[in-house]
Amino acid sequence: MSYKDSFVYSLRQKVGDMRLITATVDVIPMNERGEIKLVYVKDIGKWSTAGGHVELGDSWQSAALNELYEEAGIVARVEDLELIAMASGPGRICEYSDGSTQTFTLCFLCRHWEKELAFTDTDEIVKTAWMKIEDINDDMMNKLTAPWVRVLKKYLETGKVQTIIEE
Repeated sequence: MSYKDSFVYSLRQKVGDMRLITATVDVIPMNERGEIKLVYVKDIGKWSTAGGHVELGDSWQSAALNELYEEAGIVARVEDLELIAMASGPGRICEYSDGSTQTFTLCFLCRHWEKELAFTDTDEIVKTAWMKIEDINDDMMNKLTAPWVRVLKKYLETGKVQTIIEE
């Protein structure tokens, strides 16, 4: 979905650059070799997990599946998603050219899927890559999605959903 077709864009037309509170999702696909698929975001110039804003009419899971397909080219089902973390707090700010948002985010792990295709969101995503977790560092990542790699490691160790509160 293009930004101009999004709910956030329609809100911006009404409230201008006032900070918005938004629901977002991120999804980390992990293959059988333990590699995760990241997406390279053109406007930020950094790697990120597949993700975005929850749109009107979406559930957390439908938004996650849409972003996973659009940005990573992975077709999965609701039962393929594992909730691994939630993040909120006044420090979770996304800055955009038309204003900022404070995000409340759920992050999912996807270890099984139906098929992998080419990503479709070529306006935002330049490329994708499968990477070993130990080769990923915060400097190469988008600041809001960098914590997901650490959270994933902890989730894989404990099996417990993680909570991030960003001050």
